[in-house]
Amino acid sequence: TDDLIAVMPSSVASARILTNNVTVALLAFALGITFGVGTTALLFLNGMMLGVVSALCWRHGLAGRLWTFIAAHGPLELTAIVLAAGAGFAVAGALAAPGNLRRSDALRIHGRAAMALVFGAVPILFLAGFIEGFVSAAELPAPLKILTGGVTLAAFFVYVARAGREEPRGPAGPNRT
Repeated sequence: TDDLIAVMPSSVASARILTNNVTVALLAFALGITFGVGTTALLFLNGMMLGVVSALCWRHGLAGRLWTFIAAHGPLELTAIVLAAGAGFAVAGALAAPGNLRRSDALRIHGRAAMALVFGAVPILFLAGFIEGFVSAAELPAPLKILTGGVTLAAFFVYVARAGREEPRGPAGPNRT
């Protein structure tokens, strides 16, 4: 993590990281078509990779540096990946348990909502990639990186809690009956 900037400029690192994260998110969504088996495997493998790297860093006294690096962007990045995987599981659910609908109808209905979820995760990944390239990899104090991760995650949850809750507005202001 210390040499990330030495290897490539922040803008290039940010773009490469973003491309990888969006690819993982879209793959987690698309693999829902495998009745969720592929989505589960992708989440498992990515979780194992993070766990193995964490264990290796811990064993060599680098865990604090790794988690300081991850602290700024990790909360948003992991949340976005989980949202995309949830969209994949929605597709899997439509295929595996369509209820009284034909599978094609269940897939169309649930697929639209799932696509909205996965495409909503992409801007989060853009922000996480920017943070990873310009904040996580920067020579900044650990508390600032931790604060960045906490504030961005809190802002995301506030946004999600408020999204769609505004009173509908007509041309003359709020609709009143």
